[in-house]
Amino acid sequence: MMKGIKWIVWMIACIFMIGFLMGCSQEKDLNPLEGSAVSSQSQALPTFPTESQISAPSKPIEIPQEGAWIIGIEQNNQVVLMKPGEQFELRLKEGYIWEVSIENTAVVKLVEPGDESGATQGVYQAINPGETVLRASGDPPCRWETPACMQPSLLYELKIQVVQP
Repeated sequence: MMKGIKWIVWMIACIFMIGFLMGCSQEKDLNPLEGSAVSSQSQALPTFPTESQISAPSKPIEIPQEGAWIIGIEQNNQVVLMKPGEQFELRLKEGYIWEVSIENTAVVKLVEPGDESGATQGVYQAINPGETVLRASGDPPCRWETPACMQPSLLYELKIQVVQP
């Protein structure tokens, strides 16, 4: 009797392992909306769109001729067209500590740093024709407290194309 129960448990364990291994070996597809691997044979769970997916660009944004333009969190993942000499002020979401970087400072550079309050992340100017990417990551201040909060960081990316007038 005990041998029969052990045999049944062993068979169930083998069936479970075979099913598990078959599930792990399924070919994976990349979900373009989320950037995560999703099994091609399983149905993906519904997801909410990110801010960048809601505000997907229909056409590039052009900087107006006069003065500096304000670029905000709404322009995340969009393209901005500029001419050499034009400027924009970067104003991302307040209440976050922002780290901003420019991929190619020969195309666009920081000309006026942001303020301590975090209301603005600086004024940037187009220098030479070309393309670059401005990236920023924002952490909530509670991230640096002990214990750290679980509020998520924000990621921001802006593609900039500087063209000859």
